[in-house]
Amino acid sequence: MLPVMTRKYIYPIIKNFDYFDVDNFRTKKLEGAVELKKAKLPGVDSYFVSQKLYIDWKKGKNKLPTSLNKELIKVVSILVKKYSKITIRTCFRFSGYENPRSLPAFRDLITMEQVLNGIKKAYKVGEEFAKENNIDWYDLGLIIFGRVEAVRSGITIVDPEKSNLCVVEACFGDIHLIASGEDDFDSFWVNRKGEIVFKKIREKKNAYYCIRGEITKKSIEDKKLFFSQTLNDKEVKYLALNAFKAGDFHKSSVEIEYMVRKDGYIDMYELQERPGMHLEIPKEEIIDEFSLVRGVSVNAGKVEGVVKIVTKLKELNEVAPGEILVLPSNMMGKDIPIIGKIRALITDTGGITAHISTIAKECKIPCIVGTHDASKVLKNGMRVVVDATNGKVYSPSKTSKALKISTDIIWLDELKSNLSLIGTKAFNLMALMQVGVNVPEAFVITCDTFDKFLEENNIVKDLRKLLSKLDIKDLLKAEKIIYKRVMKGEINKKLEEDILTSFRRLKKEYGSVAVRSSATCEDSLKASFAGQFESFLFINRSEPLIESIKKCWASLYKTNAIIYANNNGIDIRKVKMAVIVQRMVDADLAGVMFTKNIKDKSNTILIEAAKGIGESVVSGEVTPVSYTVVKNTGRIIKKEGVDDTFLTNRNISTLTGIGIKIEENFGTPQDIEWAVENNKMFILQTRPITT
Repeated sequence: MLPVMTRKYIYPIIKNFDYFDVDNFRTKKLEGAVELKKAKLPGVDSYFVSQKLYIDWKKGKNKLPTSLNKELIKVVSILVKKYSKITIRTCFRFSGYENPRSLPAFRDLITMEQVLNGIKKAYKVGEEFAKENNIDWYDLGLIIFGRVEAVRSGITIVDPEKSNLCVVEACFGDIHLIASGEDDFDSFWVNRKGEIVFKKIREKKNAYYCIRGEITKKSIEDKKLFFSQTLNDKEVKYLALNAFKAGDFHKSSVEIEYMVRKDGYIDMYELQERPGMHLEIPKEEIIDEFSLVRGVSVNAGKVEGVVKIVTKLKELNEVAPGEILVLPSNMMGKDIPIIGKIRALITDTGGITAHISTIAKECKIPCIVGTHDASKVLKNGMRVVVDATNGKVYSPSKTSKALKISTDIIWLDELKSNLSLIGTKAFNLMALMQVGVNVPEAFVITCDTFDKFLEENNIVKDLRKLLSKLDIKDLLKAEKIIYKRVMKGEINKKLEEDILTSFRRLKKEYGSVAVRSSATCEDSLKASFAGQFESFLFINRSEPLIESIKKCWASLYKTNAIIYANNNGIDIRKVKMAVIVQRMVDADLAGVMFTKNIKDKSNTILIEAAKGIGESVVSGEVTPVSYTVVKNTGRIIKKEGVDDTFLTNRNISTLTGIGIKIEENFGTPQDIEWAVENNKMFILQTRPITT
C-alpha cells in the first residue's frame, strides 16, 4: 500500500521562490514580496499560504485540514519569537480584479488559535467580496509575516530612469494616514546620492495606530511633534537608497511601503512596480491671478471639463463620463470604481503616494492633490481647465492667458480627446493609458492638422474630383497624383517647428520613433484596415520624419485602401487621418494576442510571439510560436512552433492579465500588438477582432 502524501500549504517567501510550487499563482502583492527578497531590501520574514488551502477548506465545509497545524505551528513559533506579533494580508486573485484594496488585513496575532481564525476570516471576507461584485472565478491565497509595531511609517516611490529622484513620505503611527489621503505627513525628495534636495514638513496633529488588531485614529498628544520632522535625515537617506536599489533591480519605477519600529528597525514591504512614473522636484509656487485653486501635481495633463464634487459614496453613481471629479477629505481612502471614466481628479488632501493618487497614475488621469479648498472654491457644474502639469485649475475664460490646449499636436497622456480629432488607433491607445496599460510615449498630429494641410496646399478640391470615380484605372491614376501633391505640399513653419520640438523630446529620451497612421475609420468594429495605411519605423532624423508624416497622409488615398473602404460601406472622402509619432520600442520579443481564439473560436487567449519587432509577425515574415492560454487561470494548454522566443511564464501571465483588462475595458474581444524590451511589456495597439 502506497503511503499517503501530505499536502503542503505554506511556502517561505525567499529570493528563489518557485511559483510552480503553488501552481503558478501570481498577484502583484505576492510578486512584490518575492521581488523585495530578490533585491535584498530590509524586511521581515514572510510566508505564502497557498490557494490549495482554500480549496481544501471548501472541501471540508469551512474546516481547515488538521495537517495544516504541523506546518503552521512552526511558522507561528518562528515569527512570534522574532517579531512578537503576526499579520495576515490578503493575496487574492479574482477574474478581472486583483488584490482589491477594500479587503482587510488581520493584525496583532500571537497565538496559533488567533492565526487560524485570521485565515478563516480572510477567506470569508474574500468570498463576500466575490459575491457582492458578481465574481464567478477566484483564487484565495494569503501572505503571513512578522508584524512590526510601527511608531512611524510611510511610502517611498522612486524613478530610477528619468528624474533619478525618490520621494519618501512619512507619518507618525500607521501608514493608513498616508494611504487614505490625509494631510498629517512629511515629504522628502532625494537624489541618487542620498541627498535631500527638497523637503516639506507639515503640521501633524493626528495619527493612526493598531489597537487590538484595529486601525484607530488618535490625536497626537505631544505638541512638540506637531512640526517636528517625522524621519531624521539618516533614515530618509537609508530608505531612498534602498528604493533606488529596488528600482535598479527592476529597471522600473517602484513603490514600497515601510514601517519603523520604536528601536529604529525598518521593515520595507508591499513593493509594486510603477512603469512610466516620473517624479519632479516641486517648483517654487508662483501665485497668479488666474488660477482658482492650486495643489501638488500627481499625473500631468491639461484638460477641460465640468466639475462634479462627490461627498458621499452613493453620489459616485451620478458622475458622468468625462467630468472633473473633486473629492473632499472625507472621501479619501474610499474605493472609487469610476475613476477610469473621469477626465481629471482633484482632491482637498493627500500626497503623491496616497492610494487615490496611485490609482490616478495607473489610469493616466490628470490629477492634482492637496489643494486644501477645491471642494469649497469649485462648484458642481462649473466648467474649468485642469492644468495638472503645473498643479493649477483655471476658469476657461482665463485660459488663453494661463495655458493653451492645442488641436494640432496632442500628447497621448495629455488629455482625453475625441476620436474625430485623433483617429481610432490613437484614441484606443489613449484609452489604454487611462486604465494603466503601459503604452509607449507618443504625440499625435491631429486630423485638424491634416485638414489644414490639405486646405493650405489647395488639394481639397482636386481630391473630390479625383475620387469621384471608383474605376480601378482611375483610382490608380488618382493615387499617383494625390501622392505627388501631398509630398510636394508644405507644412506651415509654425506647425513644423512644433512637430520637430515634440520629436526632439522623444529622440532625446529614446533615440528613434515610429510613425503610424490613425485614421477615423481603422481599428473599428466595422473594419480593421489592417495593413492598408503606411507605418515607418526607426526614424531618428527630422527630414525622414516630415517625409514619413506626409506618406502616412497620402496613404489614406491608396487604391487598395479605397477599395477596402468601399467594400465595407465606408466613404473614404469622409475619413480623417491623424498621425502617431511614438517612441520606437526596439523589441527583444514581440507579437500579437487575441483575447478570443481566432483559430478555433474558443474562449481562450491566443498569443503569437517571435524574436525582434512585431512587424515580422503581423506581416507574416516569420512563423511565430503560438500559445493557447486559459483565460481565468493563465495556464498554457497548447503550444505550437519551435520555442526559441524566450517568452517566459511570467510574460504569458502578464500578457493574459493585460488582455483580460483590455477586453473588459472595450467590452469586446481584442486583437492586441505587444512588445517586450529590456523585460518591460508594452502594448503598441489594440482593436476589436473583426475576423
